[in-house]
Amino acid sequence: MLDTLPDWRRRCEIVAAYIIDVYQPGIDRLATRRLRKITDKLDHLFVSYEQSIPKIQEICRAPVSLVIQAADALVQGAHGGERPIDLMSYGRRAPDVHQKLQQAFNYPGSPRIYYHSTYKYREYPDAEDFREARQMIYQLLRRTKITLNYRYTQTTAWNARASARSPRAGSSALRPAR
Repeated sequence: MLDTLPDWRRRCEIVAAYIIDVYQPGIDRLATRRLRKITDKLDHLFVSYEQSIPKIQEICRAPVSLVIQAADALVQGAHGGERPIDLMSYGRRAPDVHQKLQQAFNYPGSPRIYYHSTYKYREYPDAEDFREARQMIYQLLRRTKITLNYRYTQTTAWNARASARSPRAGSSALRPAR
């Protein structure tokens, strides 16, 4: 943490921070006195989930902006390797689309595979070891032909106000029309 570096604010002309995977428990911690002593001195705070921006902006003095997480596709890609998983929808998803894909792909004797996460949605996702979880998702992505990704505001499972819209494909092999 920045508070372990002596005189960090005085030594730096501009200080920005980037927080990934910030959900309600993390937002609550940002409001504590210990972390406010740090965040109040920032020039800018970047987060990886747009749904967290309004809540974080309420408790931070610094402007809060979105920077989407990314992966180095050249390093993590399969480069023409075997891709036995036809379609993957990991994490948030539109329930009606998921049901149709499940029926179309995962019937007994189907030659296709639709892989999807099966954990229950809570207020925020949880992983015992985030580094291990990220390595696993990279392995799945390397073996998947097409991956669906939904914006937080497009999934009714996580946000009752939102309505599901067209997914954004994680693979350049297919880009659904908007």
